[in-house]
Amino acid sequence: MTRSPAQSELDHVEVYAFEVYDVTKDAFVRPPSMRTRENIHEIGGRVVEDTVRQVDSVRFAATARTTPW
Repeated sequence: MTRSPAQSELDHVEVYAFEVYDVTKDAFVRPPSMRTRENIHEIGGRVVEDTVRQVDSVRFAATARTTPW
């Protein structure tokens, strides 16, 4: 079965590394997980732009985050 480019695109989501402020360290830290741009903004983080990756939407859907490995 061959997938169309549009269908293939729907099967993936873009995720990014991000940084959040850690009050105990008084600095921004980068968690090991990756999230969507929207989710990063929702949690008050900042997107690390050059880290975008396409991941399978099924893998991502269960937790709203993914690890880079």
